[in-house]
Amino acid sequence: TIVPLIFYPDATHPTNFSGDGKAWPLYLTIRNLPAAIRNKDTMQAVILVGLLP
Repeated sequence: TIVPLIFYPDATHPTNFSGDGKAWPLYLTIRNLPAAIRNKDTMQAVILVGLLP
């Protein structure tokens, strides 16, 4: 069985105390889900894999 996965980063500023540093959270979702479900926050179709410096 092949499951197509989508990994994508999203730049964010962690807090006001970190200066001008950025964190890049890396998210994972499954491509077979319809976009209406995949992009809806309440469906929880995306998980956080890790943070990139």
